[in-house]
Amino acid sequence: PGFLDAVQAKSLRLKQRLASIKDSFPRVVEDVRGAGLLTGLKLKASVTPAQVVKAAIGEKLLLVGAGDNTVRVIPPLTVSDEEIADGTERLARSLASIQKQLAL
Repeated sequence: PGFLDAVQAKSLRLKQRLASIKDSFPRVVEDVRGAGLLTGLKLKASVTPAQVVKAAIGEKLLLVGAGDNTVRVIPPLTVSDEEIADGTERLARSLASIQKQLAL
């Protein structure tokens, strides 16, 4: 009981954090997409999914490239709020390193 409600609440928290990341890294992220916990970041034309995946691996975060301009963020349905916070912080550090490279 309440499992789907909990998943919807987690999805909302994840999307809010990803929207904040989008606003923080305008040179890297163009849009946040998805439904439920299946989300993706549409990247700017100057950034490839491979760059983001590689930077995320450096932060011990696993992402999946999707197409030419998107990376998927796919946590399990049982993800905790602490794991969402930790994962999005790792993602932010990954994107910060890419944005810094773009500024050079």
